[in-house]
Amino acid sequence: MNKIAQALKTATLPLVLASPLYQAHGQSPEILELDAFVVTDTRLEELERIAADNSNTVTSYKTGTALKDTPQSVTVLTAEEIQKQGIDSISDVVDYTPGVTNSLGEGHRDAVVFRGVRSTADFFADGVRDDVQYYRGLYNVDQVEVLRGPNALTFGRGGTGGVLNRSLKRAELGTNFGQIQTSFDTFDAYSGQFDVNLGAERAAFRLNAHFDELKNHRDFFDGTRVGVNPTFTYQLTEDTQLRFAYEYANHERFIDRGIPNDGFGG
Repeated sequence: MNKIAQALKTATLPLVLASPLYQAHGQSPEILELDAFVVTDTRLEELERIAADNSNTVTSYKTGTALKDTPQSVTVLTAEEIQKQGIDSISDVVDYTPGVTNSLGEGHRDAVVFRGVRSTADFFADGVRDDVQYYRGLYNVDQVEVLRGPNALTFGRGGTGGVLNRSLKRAELGTNFGQIQTSFDTFDAYSGQFDVNLGAERAAFRLNAHFDELKNHRDFFDGTRVGVNPTFTYQLTEDTQLRFAYEYANHERFIDRGIPNDGFGG
């Protein structure tokens, strides 16, 4: 069992009983000594397990650095956490991350304020710069990393207030699985996505895809989003893998700056 507060491993607690009752009887205060005690917290075991888990590495550094060894203020949201919390956009990720806030992004792109510095360009995918002006999907994301603080030394141009990196899903060897997820609401909006992996000992193929029909409570707001991301992995040698990935994204939507824009001034 992990132990904390080692400074409290052996402690003596003096209790001075100097009440008026003792003083009335002319008795001197008593000093009581307690036996040694240890403070423990089993939650540390779970925290250390998560920190040591290979899936909780900061891929944006391209070194597989464990989260607990990263000298940076970092928040990591895994695909499992994203699914459990119903997160479906970068905007939702930011809402669950301290030190960063959302910006309008002119109604057609992700825009994050990193510690007071607004950016529409400090985005990465697997550590590679991804500064295209669009709304990024999470259907093919393994985890999202939000690094806060200056990062220009690591990432080059930009990174003044922080960066956001998406670690994308890849074909996994030696396993087969599939998953389908759908959602809809009372405004006639709906979405669907699936994730299928076919993995042999030396080769694997994975396909992630999604489709969104955009609607909400306001008039004139609509659109569609389509994304397809096939990946392929081949084990060349014991220490070398060859990976291919391609993503197709097509977004057709009204530019929305609070008042939907039907092609005028946009």
